Amino acid sequence: MPEHLLAVVAGPGRDVPARVIGLPLPSDIDIIGMRFSHPPGSGLWCIQLTVDVPSAERLTLLTKRLHRLVDVLRVVPLEPGGRHESPLTWDPPMINRGPQRPPGA
Repeated sequence: MPEHLLAVVAGPGRDVPARVIGLPLPSDIDIIGMRFSHPPGSGLWCIQLTVDVPSAERLTLLTKRLHRLVDVLRVVPLEPGGRHESPLTWDPPMINRGPQRPPGA
């Protein structure tokens, strides 16, 4: 299965990490890595997920499910080695950018 990186920007809820960790997933989608960051002076959570998904359709499904979680503001696919790869250097204004197309769209 191909590996993908997703950036999730969420609002200031104490329960955000628990909601992301507890997200029910189909058996063909595996979360293989997760990083949480709550930058000083920011009310936002920056979450990086590394996932294995069998197809672009399943990646879209995961993205939609993440968007339905309370306090999730933005879900963005990342390129490996891209400038937002480290959650400590993420650009929080990324939530104000235009709509993103899912991979393969």
